[in-house]
Amino acid sequence: MVFPLCDLNAGETATVVWLICEPSMERRLGQQGFRFGEPVTCIFKSRMAGLSAYRIHKKVVGLRQRTTREILVRRI
Repeated sequence: MVFPLCDLNAGETATVVWLICEPSMERRLGQQGFRFGEPVTCIFKSRMAGLSAYRIHKKVVGLRQRTTREILVRRI
């Protein structure tokens, strides 16, 4: 099942399936490692601030919730 990255809980891992965002954001996310088939792990979620941290390609990336809605993933 495919779902938005924002629905991934802390400690869970999924693979990137599709980016449904503007081309400029798609390029930015691609530079950070969000590409088809790449594993991504949620390591921190802040519901109040709307920020989350994800591990991808041995680095940690912080994203706003509105951005994580545009990244579709599938649980591993």
